[in-house]
Amino acid sequence: MQARTVDGAWQRDAERPLGLRGLRPQQIEFKRAHLYDINPVGVGAMTIATIISISAFYGLFGPTASALSAFIALAVAFIVAPLIAWATEGKYYIARKPKRSWQNIAQIQCCICEHSFEPEDMASCPAYAGPICSLCCSLDARCHDLCKPHARAGAQVSDMLGKILPQAIYARINSQFGHYIGVFVVAAGLVALVLGLIYLQTSANVHDNMLVSNVLWKVFFSLSIIIGVVAWLFVLAQQSRRAAEAETRRQTALLIQEIDAHKRTDAELQRAKEVAESANL
Repeated sequence: MQARTVDGAWQRDAERPLGLRGLRPQQIEFKRAHLYDINPVGVGAMTIATIISISAFYGLFGPTASALSAFIALAVAFIVAPLIAWATEGKYYIARKPKRSWQNIAQIQCCICEHSFEPEDMASCPAYAGPICSLCCSLDARCHDLCKPHARAGAQVSDMLGKILPQAIYARINSQFGHYIGVFVVAAGLVALVLGLIYLQTSANVHDNMLVSNVLWKVFFSLSIIIGVVAWLFVLAQQSRRAAEAETRRQTALLIQEIDAHKRTDAELQRAKEVAESANL
């Protein structure tokens, strides 16, 4: 039960064990600032249903399943989604909770666009040190989700790998070379998937399947060389971007410290001036 008439009641309801509140949160949340980048329930159910549906469509489970591949995808998604929600215990729905002090406020002004919205459409932004509407939050790409660092896609993947893999292997994967291997494997896998689908489509209409297979293999290995170079450039660009952003933040912090020091110096000079004027009088 969701009791939003009492201040803070729905937050306490969201903190109950999974068995008491079902397989989903009691309130509907749409703000990016309060959501995980990857929800295993939706993403996992969609991925599994897609893989099984494509396999059924290409005849892996027989002609009947091939004709009903769309309905198989729908059924698998409905079955897998609650199972994943039960396995994850509903941990990846809500990344952070709204402010309780906003519940009794009718309108809140956004610190970016300066328009007023209802509290349900606002989030507290640590990057801009004020409330921000859901639209401005969605369009902003410079804060890097400071409000939910644990809920970003990279943090979720790193946390999952850290729990599954030993520390030595995880340290090797969480390196520059490990990132390059990951980008290369994902890109090469997508290319292999596309070429495999092309082979399945053309093999039914072409008599010489071996010729088609050889051509697609040559295409794949040729593209793998290009993918390797592009993946390495992409990783280097990401490393350079992060280093530049870190240097920018450091310089900004130093500038803010210098401004604060100048403010203190001006205040001391003003007090000394006032003392000197008082002494002259």
